[in-house]
Amino acid sequence: MVGAGWTFADHLAIVARWQELQADLATGAPRSFDGDLDVSSLNIGARYALLDSADVPRPWLELGGGWYHGSGELSRETGARDTSGDARERSFAASADAAGFTAAAGLELRLSPALAVVVELRYHWAADLEYLTPLAGVRMDLGAALVTRD
Repeated sequence: MVGAGWTFADHLAIVARWQELQADLATGAPRSFDGDLDVSSLNIGARYALLDSADVPRPWLELGGGWYHGSGELSRETGARDTSGDARERSFAASADAAGFTAAAGLELRLSPALAVVVELRYHWAADLEYLTPLAGVRMDLGAALVTRD
């Protein structure tokens, strides 16, 4: 996940993010489904911090919308065998684009004015696809990092 934001009030910011999700859909059971799913999303939204910027930890809520692209492939053994004795498979592949929305709740643990550890749980919905992504990462405030001190 890569993101950028602009804080224009102590409690309110506009944020944008690009997120990639890849999942293996193999179940491992006989005659089971096997496949993969790839989802890319580009979202923009508003983040509201529940406490002042000096408070640690600082919880926040976010709501936004964006574009989602998903592609996947599924295959499954049919139980039938061909003339050489190999199992036959049935496969399905598809990809699609859709508008969607995202909602998140998170916690920011500020380590310095320019650096914070962030944990979040994000819900995504686009067309027939909905999923949760738990994330943990580091946030750097470039404005605070680039300020020169006299």
